[in-house]
Amino acid sequence: MGANQFNKPKDQGIFFNWFFFFLFGSSVVASTAIVYVEDNVSWKVGFFICVAANVLSSAIFLLGTRFYINSKPEGSPFTNLARVVVATIRKRKLPLPSMTSEDFYHGRSHVAPKAIAVAPSTTFTPSSLSNGPPHRTNFQIPAGSVLVFVVISTALFLALFDKFLFPTWRNLTGKSLTPLQRIGIGHVLSFLSMGVSALVESKRLKVAKSNQGSNNIVPMSVLWLVPQLALVGIANALHYPGQVVFYYQEFPATLKNMATSMILVIAGVAFYLTTALIDAVRMTTKWLPGKINNGRLDNVYWILGVGGVLNFGFYVTCSWFYKYQNMKEVDHNGSTSDE
Repeated sequence: MGANQFNKPKDQGIFFNWFFFFLFGSSVVASTAIVYVEDNVSWKVGFFICVAANVLSSAIFLLGTRFYINSKPEGSPFTNLARVVVATIRKRKLPLPSMTSEDFYHGRSHVAPKAIAVAPSTTFTPSSLSNGPPHRTNFQIPAGSVLVFVVISTALFLALFDKFLFPTWRNLTGKSLTPLQRIGIGHVLSFLSMGVSALVESKRLKVAKSNQGSNNIVPMSVLWLVPQLALVGIANALHYPGQVVFYYQEFPATLKNMATSMILVIAGVAFYLTTALIDAVRMTTKWLPGKINNGRLDNVYWILGVGGVLNFGFYVTCSWFYKYQNMKEVDHNGSTSDE
């Protein structure tokens, strides 16, 4: 709905950037202030604050309804998907037509005032970190707030990318990062974060073994977790807007509303796969026992890092063969080269 308020792809890309900025920025408040209230005042007060915040935001949202641009419904996406299957079965024996754009029609787009004719793609599209209780330092951070470093990093770099880093890159190289390039860099940072996590955990295990018999308290600062969590946050700042912009601009008009949910579907599948991986590790190894100091969590991180490298290789292969359908060149804000 938010992206539909803008006509230019560039403005839509900027919207997605700042949408995720405020999303992760609000998560910082939830992971710090709300957690602090729940731990030191009461859970009831924490829930009351959440309810009050939702009521206030709903009121602001409703007050703006008269200013919204409401796009006309363009049919159900499921109907169009079903039509593709039916047409494929019915016309499976017909010869392929020429691959010129004049032979195909993708319907009207709210982005452009005229119909968009695009030849079907002959390629294909490509498409957590958990921590135990915080280690000790001269102050204590609630376990529920440790991941705040991820959302702080994400929110910070979303702003830096939009206002400084991407424009600087464009001025230095004369080119802009495409959504696929942006996602690819996010992949690299993701598996690098797993490598850093493995190294930090290896150090933590050594410190733990040298301090056995001290009630499992490891004399390491929780700030050792910051580098790996910051890398995850930067990867998120590249992944999320990049994927949403890519899906939103490449999907047909009737499927654009599904574009913003695709990344959540992918994240959900990833969580299930991670759960399955953890179960497999527990059944086949002794790396994840009840007491973390007796395990080898660092090996689990190395496995995730290797998996990330393999996934990145597959992604690069897919991206290499993919051709943008609805634009000649896309910059980091989703604007076209001939805008």
